[in-house]
Amino acid sequence: MQLAARFEDMIEHARWLIAMAPDDPRALRIAIQSGVWGKVPELAEEAYRLLLDADPRQARAARRFIDSAPPAPLPRN
Repeated sequence: MQLAARFEDMIEHARWLIAMAPDDPRALRIAIQSGVWGKVPELAEEAYRLLLDADPRQARAARRFIDSAPPAPLPRN
C-alpha cells in the first residue's frame, strides 16, 4: 500500500503496527507517513511521541515531515 501511495488505506495497518511494535522506528515512520498523508494527524502525532523515545535522532526529521510535508505522491494502480 505504501508503494502504491494508498495512505488512507494504510491507517488501520499503521495503528496495528504501532500497537505491536511501539519501539520500532521503521514502524513508527510508516505510521507517521500514513497519518500525515492519510489525513489522520492524531496518528502521526501518536507515532511521533513514541519515536521520541525509540530514536530521538529520527524524531527530529519526523517532526519536520509532520510540520511541512510535501504533497502526497499520487496513488498508483
